[in-house]
Amino acid sequence: MSDQEKPVESGSQVPPPAPQRDEKDEKERREEQEKHNEKEEKEQRNDPLSNITGALVLIFAGVILLAQSQGWVTWDQFGGLWNVFFVALGVAVLLEAALRLLLPAYRRPILGQVIGGLVLLAIGLGGMTGFQLTGPVILIGIGLAILVGGLFRGRV
Repeated sequence: MSDQEKPVESGSQVPPPAPQRDEKDEKERREEQEKHNEKEEKEQRNDPLSNITGALVLIFAGVILLAQSQGWVTWDQFGGLWNVFFVALGVAVLLEAALRLLLPAYRRPILGQVIGGLVLLAIGLGGMTGFQLTGPVILIGIGLAILVGGLFRGRV
């Protein structure tokens, strides 16, 4: 009999290696992270604050365009139509960020929103009053937003 044909004694069999616990833990962690990511994506798609802000921006843009086309307002006093739109858009974005801070159910990171809102305000106010004043003030505001965001990260 050759070595391959010999029966193996039951006491000499080597049990198959047990699966590594680390692999199992890693798989469970990966699955849990995927579920968490899916939940966050679903919450972001169904976020009523973002939907309300977007709807208000569209409504305000329509009102501005209607007022211009009907001659109800002379936009020269504001430096032009787009300046008013950028100011309103900046205010809407900043209000949404403030609501996210105040309402725990809708809380998520807002630093990007604050910076975006301040930039939009800078564009609009800069067109109305000149960038000599609003440019530096908005840069200071953005710096403060980054500083405060860094100080309170993880606490809110």
